[in-house]
Amino acid sequence: MGKSAGQALRLAAIRVRESALRRDSLSLLERFPSLQPADIESARRVSGERRYAAARYAFRESPLYRERFLAAGVGESDLEAQRGWDRLPILEKADLRENLGSLYAQSFRGRAVTVRTGGSTGQPLAFEIDWSLPAYSIAAARRGQRWWGLEPGAKWVRVWGTQRAISRHPVVVARTLAKEIVDRLCGTMFLSAFDVSDEGCRRAVQRIEAFRPEGVFGYGMAIYMIADFALRHSLTHKLGKVKAVVYTSEYLTPRHRERISEAFCCPVVSEYGSVETGVIAYDCPCGLQHIAQEFMDVEVLGEDGVVRPTGKGEAVVT
Repeated sequence: MGKSAGQALRLAAIRVRESALRRDSLSLLERFPSLQPADIESARRVSGERRYAAARYAFRESPLYRERFLAAGVGESDLEAQRGWDRLPILEKADLRENLGSLYAQSFRGRAVTVRTGGSTGQPLAFEIDWSLPAYSIAAARRGQRWWGLEPGAKWVRVWGTQRAISRHPVVVARTLAKEIVDRLCGTMFLSAFDVSDEGCRRAVQRIEAFRPEGVFGYGMAIYMIADFALRHSLTHKLGKVKAVVYTSEYLTPRHRERISEAFCCPVVSEYGSVETGVIAYDCPCGLQHIAQEFMDVEVLGEDGVVRPTGKGEAVVT
């Protein structure tokens, strides 16, 4: 199906923004199929190669990793021979907080960006990552959205943190306004996830009706509050023709998901991820969650610390 003129313009705006940011999630998105192994055995082989390549880089470049690896009895020769993975220590948030300076790659001279966690486990955390890394996460999200008929350039409502500047300093206000304009050109409108009173939900429904998005993304419970309000007040006809509602950051019960689906008349999709790693997995129309294996490795550990091929446990992301 060909793109509408509006979608083509929004896609062009996205390309301009990505060029300005020196990121190219759109090219990565098209490369993803070629990065996927052909079968399970190939996937295991590629996963092992990438694990040890990452571990060798960490050993060479990071004083913290080198110290931890050696303390676990794993040296560079072990990593070259692809052995010792199960003995490598798991990095915790406390390690980042207490040893951040010694974690970074010593030879890195590229551009970095600061990311901040929300503090869901106790204390917020700020650290730096390679400037290009978010492009992989954005590409993984775009791939997941594509499964639900939402191509790059589709119109999105994002139920997220408020975009309005807290400071009234002219420079801050101007930057916030400029970002809102760019977001709109790229097809995105933000709604505050923190204003879910009845009056806030009424305004949200009105803005959704005016904007006519193809997708809705955001905090699960905030979207649920808007959907529940629309159902209770017989306003679901104002929510338009949404192809999918994508929620993240919070767990939704089956009842919550059913309520959202009833209001928006579309599937409700989970995007699983974290600030530290980006998008980890995405719901697909077959009822499964697909890991973004093109740039990460996910293992599930049992209570004994041993990797489980299936079942529940602690997810460890490399």
